[in-house]
Amino acid sequence: MDLLLPVGTPGGINSGSAEIPGSFGIVRLGNRLICIEANHYRLWLTAASAPRTSELIAWAVEEGMTDPETCLRDLEDAQLLVTDRPSLTSVADRLAIRLIGDLVGNGTTSSPHFFAVGRKNNKISLDQYFFDLLLRTDGVTPISSYFDSVDSIRQEHDQRNSIQALFDGIPLLLRAGVIRLDAAIERGAQ
Repeated sequence: MDLLLPVGTPGGINSGSAEIPGSFGIVRLGNRLICIEANHYRLWLTAASAPRTSELIAWAVEEGMTDPETCLRDLEDAQLLVTDRPSLTSVADRLAIRLIGDLVGNGTTSSPHFFAVGRKNNKISLDQYFFDLLLRTDGVTPISSYFDSVDSIRQEHDQRNSIQALFDGIPLLLRAGVIRLDAAIERGAQ
């Protein structure tokens, strides 16, 4: 598996202020603002297309960035990128899904195909599992909190566990601009 997913909300590269160094990018992660060097920010932002790690590194090299592998590790250490290294269970406990596109349902005629429209008018088809999951997400609750409620919807022939099914579908949802990943608020903390 070659999982590479950005976490947080982009704030752009800024000219600076009392709290933000000049020429740094800002990412909101949960309730924190993180300032990162411009090339790190560009690499993080490009990861929103959910590329393979090798594709992102090749892009960074073409852009003249030095040592993109270290940059990716720095972003992972800052919890701004999810890679295939951590277990999916621990990632599902610390991440939240925020819907940034629109869910448009499955129409007035019964159909197993539901649809969502992303930020660039990308229309994608969803199964009932993903539709129900996205309908329930609030942008702050850990992803793992939803598994029990949507597992009853999973089709009997789909033998993947909820975590694997979710992480198989997240790259498409990110690329289409339907969701963003963010830091979850710890259970019980409000």
